[in-house]
Amino acid sequence: MINILLFIQLCFLSHIFVKYFMQGYYSTKRYFKSGLSLFFKPRFLIYYFSIFIIFCFSFYKYKYSLLALIFLNIYLYFSLYNFKIKYHRRGYLLYLTSLFLSSLLFFNKYLCFFIVIINYFIIPITNLILLPFEKRIQKKYLNMAKDKLRKINPIIIGITGSFGKTTFKEYLYSLLKNKFITYKSKGNYNTLMGLTKFINQELNNDCEILILEMGIDENHGILKYQLLTSLDIAIITGVGKVHLATFKNFDNIINSKCEIDLLLKETGVLFYNGEYQELKNHKFLHKNFAYNNDLNLSNNLNIFQKMTVNGVKLIADYFHIEEKYFTYFLNNLPPVKRRFEIKNFPDGIVINDSYNINENGFKESIKYISSLNGIKIVITGGLIELGKEYFLANYNLGLSMKNIDYLFLITKDKKHPLSKGYLTHHNKLFKVKSLKKCYKIINQIKGYKIILISAKGCDYFLH
Repeated sequence: MINILLFIQLCFLSHIFVKYFMQGYYSTKRYFKSGLSLFFKPRFLIYYFSIFIIFCFSFYKYKYSLLALIFLNIYLYFSLYNFKIKYHRRGYLLYLTSLFLSSLLFFNKYLCFFIVIINYFIIPITNLILLPFEKRIQKKYLNMAKDKLRKINPIIIGITGSFGKTTFKEYLYSLLKNKFITYKSKGNYNTLMGLTKFINQELNNDCEILILEMGIDENHGILKYQLLTSLDIAIITGVGKVHLATFKNFDNIINSKCEIDLLLKETGVLFYNGEYQELKNHKFLHKNFAYNNDLNLSNNLNIFQKMTVNGVKLIADYFHIEEKYFTYFLNNLPPVKRRFEIKNFPDGIVINDSYNINENGFKESIKYISSLNGIKIVITGGLIELGKEYFLANYNLGLSMKNIDYLFLITKDKKHPLSKGYLTHHNKLFKVKSLKKCYKIINQIKGYKIILISAKGCDYFLH
C-alpha cells in the first residue's frame, strides 16, 4: 500500500517538475535556474517536513506512515491547482518516461525522503535520453513543411522584433487579405516547431502570401528558421531590453534581431522601424526601407500602434495596393487580443495590455492613460527577464508612475523594486497575489476609473 501511495506522490511531483521544464522551453539551464527556487517555497518546506515525519514513523508503526502518506498525497493534489499546464506530445512523452525511470528507484519506503531531489534531476536526464528521438521527429516534420512551401511557393513575410510582432502580423494580414489569398501563423505560434506545425496542418495550396511571426530569446536564435524557409520580405518591429537574462546585453539583442536579414532571398527586401537609431545604424546586406511615424492618425491609438500602421502603409505601397484598401483597413483596425485592447464600461475603461511587457511599451501606456481624465489605476507584475538590469529598470518604472493614483502589484516579493520607486511619490500601493483580489479592491473605489492591465509577470526566469 505504501508503495502505491509513493507512486501517486511521484506522479504529482513529476507533473510539477515537467511543468517547469516545459515553461523553460525544454532548456536544462533555465530549468535549474528557475526550478531550484521551488525547494525554498513554503509549499515545499511543508512537504519536506511531512516526508521527514513519514521517514521517522516508518521505523515506528506502519499505520502512522500510511496515514502520513495519504495526507501528503491529498496536500500535493490541492497544491497542484497552481500548477496546471497543457501537455502536448513531447511533454507527455517526457512526463511518462521520467515517471517510469523514477518509479524504478522507489521500491523501498525508506527512500521516500529522497524522492524530490532524485525526481528533480531525473527530468533533464530523461530529456537528454529522448533528445535524439525528438530531433528525428522534428526533422521529419521540418522536411514535410519545407516540401509543402516549395510546392505552394507563396510570398513569405517574416516578422521579428522585441515587441509588436503579433500586432504587426494581425494588421498586415487585415490589409493584405482584401487583395491576396493570405495566411498568417496562428495565434502566438512564433517558434520554429510551432510554425512547422502550422504549415503542415493549416496551410492550403491556394496561399499567395504567408505571414510568419518569428520569435527569438537567445543569441543568433533567428538563424534556426533557415531550417524551414527563406524570406521574400523581412520586418523588424523594434528592439528593446527584453530577454536580457538570455541575450546578456542590448547589443546582442540588436544583432540577433537584425540577423533576419540573413534569411532573405537574393531579391528579398527588409522593412524596419526607423524610430530606433540602432536599426538605422546597422549595415544590412539587402535592400531595406525604414518606416516612421509620418501619418496623421487617431489619438485613440498608442505610439506603437501608430508606428505599426505606418509600417503596414509602407508595405502596402510596396505591393502597389490601392488607397481604398488601405483606407478600409484603417477604418477597421482589428483588435489584437491582450495588446492594448480597450473596453468601455459605465464607470470607466479597461485597457488590456496583459500579453507581454517591455519597458518602452509600458511607459507609453502610462503616458497614454496619464492624458485621460479619471482615477488612474495600473495592475502589473513588473518587468521580467532583464538579468542584472532587473532591479534598476523596475525601480525607474515605479518612478515614472507619478501620475498613477493606484498601483496593484501582483507579486509575492515583499521588496519588489517597482514598489520602491512608486512609493517615493505615492502611498496607494497594493501588493496582491491574484487579479481577483485586485478587482475586489478596485470595485470599492468610487469614480470614473481608467484601468491599465499590464502583464502579470511570473516567478520564472525573473533575473
